Amino acid sequence: MILITGASGKVGRHIVADLIAAGAPVRALTRQPAAARLPSQAELAAFDPGQPATLDAALDGATSVLVNATAVGASISALMTAAARAGVSSAVMISSLTVRDEGAQPYAIGAQHKDIEDVVVGSGLTWTLLRCGGFAANTLAWAPSIRQEGVVRAPYGRAATALISERDVAAAVAAVLLGEGHAGSRYGLTGSESMTQA
Repeated sequence: MILITGASGKVGRHIVADLIAAGAPVRALTRQPAAARLPSQAELAAFDPGQPATLDAALDGATSVLVNATAVGASISALMTAAARAGVSSAVMISSLTVRDEGAQPYAIGAQHKDIEDVVVGSGLTWTLLRCGGFAANTLAWAPSIRQEGVVRAPYGRAATALISERDVAAAVAAVLLGEGHAGSRYGLTGSESMTQA
C-alpha cells in the first residue's frame, strides 16, 4: 500500500492515476475525501492536522509514503513519526530544486523544503528526494490578467527556466515508488527546454 499525501492536487492526482494504472494499491490522503474526485480504485483517507490519529489510520498497512511538502507542511514531524511507528519502510519526497545541500539556503522556498527534507531523511525510513524546478501549472497564475487585459504583468521577462509538467513529475514519482535502487538519492527534475518568461 502506497500512501499519497496531497493526492487531490495538481501533481498528486496524476501520481494516483499512474500508480493505479501500474496495478499498485493506493491510499489517497486528502483533507476533503468527499470532494477529491479521484479514481474509484484509490482508497481515500481523511487528513485533519488537528487530529494526529488520522495519520495513524491512514498509514495502517502502508509500505511507502509520498511526501508532498505543500500538502504536509507543519505536520511533517507527526507524519514521519507515525510512518515509522506504523512500519512504513520508505518515503519519497517532492522537494524543490532551490534546496542547497551545504551552507545557508539563499531562497526562502529552498529553506522551507530543506527543513522538511531533514525530517524525512532523519526519520529512519529509506528515502528519495525529487527536487523539482518550476511547475508548468504555475503559469496559470497569469490567467486572470490575460482574461482581463490580454497581457501578463510579471517581473524578469528575460529570466529563463525549464518548467516541468506535473504529469512528468508524477511519472518520475511513480517510477521511484515502484522501482528499486533509488534509496538515498537526490534527483533534480526540470523540463526539457529552458525558456524565458516572455
